[in-house]
Amino acid sequence: MDTSSNNVIVNLENKVDIFDRAVVIAILFSVIFSALLLIYRAKLNSEQKKQIAELELGVSTANKTAEEARLQTEREHIKRLELQKAIAPREIDIESLARDLKPFSGFTVIIDELAELETSLLAQKLRDALAKAGCVSKEGIIMTSTRSPDWIGTKVIGNFNGLMPDALLAQFGIIIHNHFLAHGIQTQILNLSDESLPPKTIKIQLGLKPPIKM
Repeated sequence: MDTSSNNVIVNLENKVDIFDRAVVIAILFSVIFSALLLIYRAKLNSEQKKQIAELELGVSTANKTAEEARLQTEREHIKRLELQKAIAPREIDIESLARDLKPFSGFTVIIDELAELETSLLAQKLRDALAKAGCVSKEGIIMTSTRSPDWIGTKVIGNFNGLMPDALLAQFGIIIHNHFLAHGIQTQILNLSDESLPPKTIKIQLGLKPPIKM
């Protein structure tokens, strides 16, 4: 083989070598680029997941705060209603009570009351209802001290199941008791074990409004 042939072969081998190296370099660059791309995507996914998690946490916190605010508003609303109820005068429906008591015309109610404005107003409303029903109201005890626990709330007192029980009298007392309860007035029925009250007569004791627990 002559010198020119050898030169051609050497040149070809050199070119193949260069091409192979270029291919290897290209492959290496491709691998490195792919690896970098994977790392970037992984980091991007991680950042996105972190942002999504932070967003979800923010939404959850906002929802929790809103719910707590709603519950607090409801609690405050209930407290306001209870406070309004505590300071508002006790009411009865005079016309309705008078209508229910019509069959008991002639019955008597002795009204014991606390010498206190709100209680006195309630006593007057009761007198008005009794008068409209044809019943008799009589003034009983006027209690001046507000410290006695016996003068808290309203009591309907009568000989309801004593030695000589009167079914009509019991019904009369129960109607007044239930009417008070229907209008949010806390009331007790107390039975007398003696005959200290005249026939067809009950006693109603009007004391302070029971305190509302806040």
